[in-house]
Amino acid sequence: MLRIFSNEFPFLTGPARIPDLYMKTLVKLANGEKAETPYEKQIAEFRKPENWYAGKVVMSQIDIRKQNYFTGAATPTMVSKWNLFRQSELETFNKIIYGKLPIDVFDQFVANWKSTAATRSPKR
Repeated sequence: MLRIFSNEFPFLTGPARIPDLYMKTLVKLANGEKAETPYEKQIAEFRKPENWYAGKVVMSQIDIRKQNYFTGAATPTMVSKWNLFRQSELETFNKIIYGKLPIDVFDQFVANWKSTAATRSPKR
């Protein structure tokens, strides 16, 4: 069976969703509950148990986590620069976490992110 699913921009590639449904579904699966709806079944199939448990940890810290409320369509900058931003973010955060870079590098990372995002995306 062919499965086509993109999680890069879920609000563009999937149907309308309840904003916190993804995280609530992860918690449900992590608690050992059965996936019942088509959406829950999709998440159960495409996400690993490690993702379920990570979601449960995040939701258990709801009073200290920062919620991302952006639900709009991808901006021109997101379309043209998202891969670069994401790669830079992952590399920087991993190096900080594993002690290969000092925590102070985070401030420079943010400054670089903002300056890169501020440059105009090429017109299509």
